[in-house]
Amino acid sequence: MKRTVAHIAPYFVHLFTMALWGGGALISKDAYRFISPARLLFFRFAIGAVVLLLLSVRSLRRLTRRELWLSAVCGAVMTAAFLLDMYGLKYTTPAKNGFLIDSLWFFVPLILLLFFRKLPSCRQALCIAVAAVGLVLVSFWGSELTLAVGDLLSFCSGFFYALNAVLFERFFRKDRPLVAFTALQFTATALLLYPATAIADGFSLAMPPETLRSLLPVVLYMSLGASVLGWGLRNYVLTHLDARHYSVLAALGPVVTSAMSAIFGFETLGWHFLVGAVLITGAVILDTLWTTPPPPKAEEKGRPHDLYEG
Repeated sequence: MKRTVAHIAPYFVHLFTMALWGGGALISKDAYRFISPARLLFFRFAIGAVVLLLLSVRSLRRLTRRELWLSAVCGAVMTAAFLLDMYGLKYTTPAKNGFLIDSLWFFVPLILLLFFRKLPSCRQALCIAVAAVGLVLVSFWGSELTLAVGDLLSFCSGFFYALNAVLFERFFRKDRPLVAFTALQFTATALLLYPATAIADGFSLAMPPETLRSLLPVVLYMSLGASVLGWGLRNYVLTHLDARHYSVLAALGPVVTSAMSAIFGFETLGWHFLVGAVLITGAVILDTLWTTPPPPKAEEKGRPHDLYEG
């Protein structure tokens, strides 16, 4: 089957996105010595919301009431996902956290089955199983196969990330203003994160000047790089891929995070990582080859679409 640049582009975009998020996981782990996860998340999405609102002033008025509600719901789901993710990362390793929050390969088919009555095909189930084995090799080999508090929080976070992806892919139309929608999603997330910050650290957001100077690069990277750019690109990818297909592609996340963690000296990787990375990459390639692009009419009308098997 012929593959166009437009069909392949989302895969490379998502690889870049995972590199942004992997870098964020590594620097956040070190930053938690000086700032709580809730406060870092609040600054991250508050700054991101302001930037995106400024970029989408004209297109905000084009959003419908339905899209306003959808952005609020997606923002609430994203708040739960990120809080569980950041507190989970605080109490586990970056590799295990990456595995558990990227368990979309498990949660997305489950959500589609329970709420949309969509069963994966045999080929899709095979790709999911291969990716799951690869993820275990990448993240857990040589570690204790037990779920500590941080692991459990990260696993619950994976459910909310999956729910957010399904809601966005199923109900957001491709031809609608993406930046404006993301801006409102970030705004809802920031507003919901402030009470969590107040509970964890008090209502004041002030920090000592030396702490603020040391954390400023981290906050700017997390807000502008991992959030504004990373999450915006993720939403772009979901306008071109269905949620189930995206969930298999997301399995590459722990591979990227673990590789970056090894490059920067946070952990050592062995043969199991290479085997797991090959299995995950193979699952993504097979899932791509076994899936055809959406019909042209669906894209032209801008409706949510699924990828049909060839």
